[in-house]
Amino acid sequence: MMNILILGVTGSIGENTVKVCKDIGYKIVGVTCRSSYTKLADIITKYKLNDDLRYIGISDFDSYNRFSLLGLNLKAKIFAGEKANIQCIQSMQYDVIVNSLVGSSGIEPSYYAVSNCKRLALANKETIVAAGEIILNKAKLNSCQVIPIDSEHGAILQCMENNPIKRVYITASGGPFWKFDKDELSKVSVEQALNHPNWKMGTKITIDSATMMNKGFEVIEASKLYNLSDEKINVLIHPQSIIHSMIEFYDNSIKAQLSTCDMKLHIQYALTYPERFMNAYEELDLTKDVLNFYKPDLNRFKCLKLAYNAVREGNSLGTVINAVNDICVESFLNGKIAFTDIGDIIEKVMEKHNNIKAHSIEEVLIIDNWAKSKAKEMEAHI
Repeated sequence: MMNILILGVTGSIGENTVKVCKDIGYKIVGVTCRSSYTKLADIITKYKLNDDLRYIGISDFDSYNRFSLLGLNLKAKIFAGEKANIQCIQSMQYDVIVNSLVGSSGIEPSYYAVSNCKRLALANKETIVAAGEIILNKAKLNSCQVIPIDSEHGAILQCMENNPIKRVYITASGGPFWKFDKDELSKVSVEQALNHPNWKMGTKITIDSATMMNKGFEVIEASKLYNLSDEKINVLIHPQSIIHSMIEFYDNSIKAQLSTCDMKLHIQYALTYPERFMNAYEELDLTKDVLNFYKPDLNRFKCLKLAYNAVREGNSLGTVINAVNDICVESFLNGKIAFTDIGDIIEKVMEKHNNIKAHSIEEVLIIDNWAKSKAKEMEAHI
């Protein structure tokens, strides 16, 4: 029986991880959330987690207090406050820790996770974007596997073989706006941006998909996870979202991973890697769709272009992009900036950044805070 800790259990990936664990018989011994205490209670009750749960973390104190008043009669120890995720991580040695936290909040927990589990199943791509070298090196020292939950990076892993890679192709749905011109993009509303054509995801990642920042993060992530230069990473818009990634080898043959748009498949593989477990999820019907591929326009989707720049120049630019994007997405959702301001502000902060190599997680967090502060300054003048 595998012991699982799920960070960010109330999000889409988090709850789907609960479903997968129940389907394959893995034991969930810890869960955390930020402030969605009623959904946390619903998940514990709906999936009958109480008997196995040993640790619960709630990052927001007010939510913790409200959760405590629900009278759930829990057996688990509950941690509260900004270090709740880390306290849950350090409480025991887990078989797998699933990090499905949103944004920069997932970076520090990942750093501690690789010392307290055999495998980090990673849905928080910001971890690798902002602090990949530091966390991957620490994982290696501790013999902890880091397995991506992202469908694209999981697909690369499934296609790899003991041969050198000529290039990889990361596919993108294109989101709802890949055919829009610059003028149309400048007028995009929050409601439009949240209407993803293929995937059901959390709010932030849905906006990141619309700006193609999510795909930019995946370019940076692929470079660090699989030690690839920017020239070896191609993005293709593939509206059907059936092929998740492809690898081309030097004999010009290409391997692809295909599946339905169901994150449970990718979560399950990250949990059971390298084995494959039977499931009852939807099967892929290859007769239903014609598969199309298009090149993205980097001039219209500035965020993707900036991500390639970050891979090319290296050092701490990934940390800056990640931090500024966190602030800009929140501001866009709150109506403070336009859709196209997101890429513009990221570019301006990158230009002001002294691009140095961070040598510790503390340095990463200092750069993260600096970039967020600069982003707030700039958006105030828009």
